Amino acid sequence: MRRDADIQVQRISRAIEKVLRSDGWINGIKVYDRRHLRKIAESMARKASEPSRFVNQGFHNTSVTQCLLRQLLETHPAYVMEMIASLVTSGKASVGQGKRGKLVSIDQKSLALDLEARWATDDNTSGSGLRDPVGQLFDLLVAQAHWDEFSSNDLKFVYTQDPKPRTGITGERLVKVYVKGDNSIEVAYEGPNLNVQDTFNLARMFDETPNAVIAHSSVVDSLQEPSITDADQLSSAISGYSNATGRPPMLLVFAGLLPGGSGSSRGYDLHAVTALNFDDTYFLESRWGQSVDLALNGLSGEELISAMRLPERTSEGDEDYHDSAPPYMRTIDPAYPVPRYARAPQILAMQKEHDQIAGLEKNAQSNPAVQAQEKYFEELEKWEARRAEHQAIFGDDLPFTVPAPAPPSTQPS
Repeated sequence: MRRDADIQVQRISRAIEKVLRSDGWINGIKVYDRRHLRKIAESMARKASEPSRFVNQGFHNTSVTQCLLRQLLETHPAYVMEMIASLVTSGKASVGQGKRGKLVSIDQKSLALDLEARWATDDNTSGSGLRDPVGQLFDLLVAQAHWDEFSSNDLKFVYTQDPKPRTGITGERLVKVYVKGDNSIEVAYEGPNLNVQDTFNLARMFDETPNAVIAHSSVVDSLQEPSITDADQLSSAISGYSNATGRPPMLLVFAGLLPGGSGSSRGYDLHAVTALNFDDTYFLESRWGQSVDLALNGLSGEELISAMRLPERTSEGDEDYHDSAPPYMRTIDPAYPVPRYARAPQILAMQKEHDQIAGLEKNAQSNPAVQAQEKYFEELEKWEARRAEHQAIFGDDLPFTVPAPAPPSTQPS
């Protein structure tokens, strides 16, 4: 147990309380109702309690940022929760350590909880690998922090999340805004668009310990970053990082080559996982939930190395656009133009889960109890807006006496 465990718990509690005390308004816009603030608070408690179970990417292409979240929660959970609380209440938060630290602002529409975050529970977050509210908000924050480094006075990159994405897409979108021109917008990528080189840079934003990210030499190629080539080096790298930090390292693997995958890979399905090493037996956390992780428990070093090595082409004329750039420029969890069937095989199963949840939400809208609750939240939002306007004009000189609307469960039949 950490020496400052009691202080960590106090800081986490204050961060959760900050979210629950919030009215859901950010810069004059109502972003969250009470129900969603509770979902965020529940997610914060869930993540802090057992990050190895509850840090997952769902059907989103965000394994890199989710692995960073997994690492940070292991040793600095209060720091993570304070970032989330700041983001939920102000739309911005400080990201990164030391000189790499920066204040990051998020597109306000993207802060609204998406489909998975609205329906996430302990069970489906752990077992099915859904991404919950903290997962969504952390992904937005860290991806935006990365792309802020590429923004300029002329061109700004904005990482967004559609709270109601259509079937077949994840909702994540990287957008270019031409600030010095006509403020026109261009979609740059359907997802965070992080490659191998970006992953090393992102890891250093929070942790400069060697081997925070471990990749095979065939993937690192000529990039000036450490790499491994065999099982002995893999064992040393994982154990060295875990012993130095108390955190699991991030590994870059080809998902189709993992046990339980398709058994083959064309190199499209580069994916980030975290790994634990016990006597050279490896246990991977896939970011797709424990139902997928069952096949990844007890791997040998050779099994893991084979999934980390860049796949070789099987025949002449088999090249594609991936081969025109160095391996370290390959996108991790790519969105397009990779065909859906060629991505990580688990993504299709996650898409089915997403469709099932969408059906549940659609059916719920016709439920009279849900309709009554929706009406209550609408009335509560109007009441809070009136109260805020009253306080802005009169302050404490004239108390606001209009009673708050009563929730459906307390209204007489």
